[in-house]
Amino acid sequence: MGDSEIDPFSRQASVVISPGGRVDARFGRKVKTVRPRLTMSAQADLVGLGRTRLQLRVNADATGHVARVEILSSSGSVDVDLATQRAVYEWWFQPPLDAAGHLKADVIVCSIDFL
Repeated sequence: MGDSEIDPFSRQASVVISPGGRVDARFGRKVKTVRPRLTMSAQADLVGLGRTRLQLRVNADATGHVARVEILSSSGSVDVDLATQRAVYEWWFQPPLDAAGHLKADVIVCSIDFL
């Protein structure tokens, strides 16, 4: 979706992190991401696990800044999970509007696939 195709009702995000570290977010609203800083142990875990998914519940405040990140489903590696959780705290999500047109806090379920 381009900036002109924003879906203000989207509450789920899909993110793909490629082996080179590129973060590709697929979300109906604007999102600014920071890639996880994976330790050597986490990188080794990803090689051993192959393609894996981590699912997070992200609470963003009314300004779009992340206030809380909860791991719903592990990738299979504590090192990968924690590095990704720390990175998501630096993300920003475009906040939705309430009925009166004011920005409001939101909860987003985010699936992160490691290729």
